[in-house]
Amino acid sequence: PTCPEMVVVPPGEVTIGSSPDTVDRGTGEGPRRRVRLSRPLAVGRFEITRAQWQEFVSATGRPLAEGCQFYDGHYGYVLEHNWRTPGFAQRPEHPVVCVSVLDAEAYAAWLGARTGRRYRLPSSVEFEYFNRAGSDAAWFWGNDSTRACEYANVGDNDLKPHYPRQQVHNCRDEFLHTAPVGRFRPNAFGLHDTVG
Repeated sequence: PTCPEMVVVPPGEVTIGSSPDTVDRGTGEGPRRRVRLSRPLAVGRFEITRAQWQEFVSATGRPLAEGCQFYDGHYGYVLEHNWRTPGFAQRPEHPVVCVSVLDAEAYAAWLGARTGRRYRLPSSVEFEYFNRAGSDAAWFWGNDSTRACEYANVGDNDLKPHYPRQQVHNCRDEFLHTAPVGRFRPNAFGLHDTVG
């Protein structure tokens, strides 16, 4: 009952990369190309919660990783932060943060041993596919950034007073840092929190 709930995502195609006219387009986001995923994928409906992560840590004795990326007006690495103390308050139903790729891979291996099924992290193309859920717009819900707060925990108008130089979406999602998983509307595949 504490394992991640999975959703079967059908095979299909996705255009990866962003078009040259996309707002805030990064230098590594082009050229655009079409990619086909030929097999269905089982994907977690929600992010892994702190409670699920705690169960993994308790069962395996996985040590705390030292430090993680943190934003306090600018991005930086803070050695004192970890998943237990990320630099802001969280509850058990919030997504675990401040874990490394190696930590996430260890969680997937542990989950596989526990359930008898094979788990792994998605590739970047797989992530793009199930994040977009058939959309070719700027976000899976479309191009309207004022609707972002319906679908994702984003930099919004509540963030602006704390970080005035940060560009924000013109909406309010009610959370300065992380939000409980599943709080926002899902994409067309039924997946929550793939953006934010």
